[in-house]
Amino acid sequence: MILGVGTDILEILRMERLQDSSAAAEKIFTEEERRQSEGKVSRLAGDFSVKEAVSKALGTGIRGFSLLDIEVLRDELGKPYVKLYGNAKKIFLRLGGSRLEVSISNTATLVIATAVLFGNSFSFSEGITRDSSLALESGEGEKDNVFFEETERNSEANSKRNKTLQWLLPLPERNAESHKGSYGKVEIFAGKSGMAGAAIFSALSAYKAGAGLVKVISDKENQIPLQSMVPESIFLDKEKFSLEESLNEGQVLLFGPGIGMGEKEKEFLHELLLRGKTAKDKRQFLILDADALNMISKSSLLEEALRTYAKEAPLILTPHIKEFARLCHLTVEEVLLHRKDLGKKYADSHHCILILKSHDTMVFAPSLDSPEGFLGKREIEKPSRAGEKKTEDKENKKEEDKERKWFFHNTISCAALSKGGSGDCFAGLLSGLLCILEEKYGNFPAKVLAFQAACLSVLVQVRGAEIAAHQEGQHGVLARELPQFFSLAIEEFIEKEDKENAR
Repeated sequence: MILGVGTDILEILRMERLQDSSAAAEKIFTEEERRQSEGKVSRLAGDFSVKEAVSKALGTGIRGFSLLDIEVLRDELGKPYVKLYGNAKKIFLRLGGSRLEVSISNTATLVIATAVLFGNSFSFSEGITRDSSLALESGEGEKDNVFFEETERNSEANSKRNKTLQWLLPLPERNAESHKGSYGKVEIFAGKSGMAGAAIFSALSAYKAGAGLVKVISDKENQIPLQSMVPESIFLDKEKFSLEESLNEGQVLLFGPGIGMGEKEKEFLHELLLRGKTAKDKRQFLILDADALNMISKSSLLEEALRTYAKEAPLILTPHIKEFARLCHLTVEEVLLHRKDLGKKYADSHHCILILKSHDTMVFAPSLDSPEGFLGKREIEKPSRAGEKKTEDKENKKEEDKERKWFFHNTISCAALSKGGSGDCFAGLLSGLLCILEEKYGNFPAKVLAFQAACLSVLVQVRGAEIAAHQEGQHGVLARELPQFFSLAIEEFIEKEDKENAR
């Protein structure tokens, strides 16, 4: 379906004047556009006209993004096509765009360009007013990037997210000079016989979140479906795997999604939990999910090993309400009545980061207080946004700061997540986010970074599900589709300065 059409007409003479100023040209045309023009003014005029036409097809004009965010190129036959970057690409995705078609015609004095924006049968723009959904914050010079679109439908959720983002680390842009070893290795113990999906979903999510390499230790029969769905992953047969090898290589270890609860799995988990000192020295992060939690709930030996491990190295548990009830040896009803108190008590007594999953997920950290604050001397400072109150009640702020050191309550929910496999995707997402945060903020205390990653993963998961629901409908979102929407959501959390520097 056609989402938008834009046209533009331009006098070529205007480009002749612009060509005299190389500084001005560099603000409008990318290096590749200038190279392909071969010094022809008519070619540059055509490119400029296409940029204007594309901006009109997006419904914004050149507002909220730079002309450099629209790059006009030619294929081997000379046919023009465009590449989008930055906010221009973000607007294209939010509208549900699938492709842009452009064309150029000219006379001796004039050039005219047309752009047509095509989308899927269901686009993000349906039911959203363009003026509100594409409203971008403005500042000096170029318009600022924004984290979320503001619509009547989700403005309250976005307000809550933005408030949380004031004290969370911004996700970094990917380093242009990075390689596959720059963003760490995730090692995932997942998928017993008949549970290939758990391994696939967690591995795919880890890659989509930014991990450089993903190794999966799983049942032999899962190799073909895993490497068919995620050919980038490295497969190791669980029966032939050496745990010592894992501890030498993996930066983030995820243990549990669909792994099973047999004796071999218990031995693996116990051996892993006995190596907290090694993990601390290697700055490794351990995430326990699903079957790992169920095994711990049935074994005092594993529970004690967990406590010992978590005193040394960062450990994150990801139970849903029923799994947490088993860990606490309580009923679901009792947990629901005292969720916050029980979560805080468990995180403190077991020295771990606890992500208590529900429609309104809570994240707990053990006591990490220091005289300098939760982040030590590296407290995050962000400029206040337009319209925010300049002054706050000092006592209320003090209480908020004190609580956020160990607790985060996400009150934004999305019903599209209520399907089997979503938890496996979340565990993989958390693994990948740990990798990209570690690459940027590796000088932060490991346990602090683990808490930050836990909170960010919750926000990204819900935002990704919101985008997926717009695309597929709330009832139609499948777990295997979530990773691609997580990656789109991550783009909205990337720090503005990083995006500008990476261009």
